[in-house]
Amino acid sequence: MSQVRRRQFLFAASAGSLWVSMPGFAQQQVRVWRIGFLAGGSLQSSAAWLAAFRQGMAALGWVEKRERG
Repeated sequence: MSQVRRRQFLFAASAGSLWVSMPGFAQQQVRVWRIGFLAGGSLQSSAAWLAAFRQGMAALGWVEKRERG
């Protein structure tokens, strides 16, 4: 095999392997954001804070147990 044909073959093989792997770069990971509410005491004593937290998050477009939408 001549030097030129060898280079052409190596170029084609490397370009082909890169082309095959390119779709993997185009896929984006889906991020799942989780937001929590941590309070001391009982649920009854934190009910007002929790309601305000839920209302504020809803105003920003976040819904419980669902991705932002």
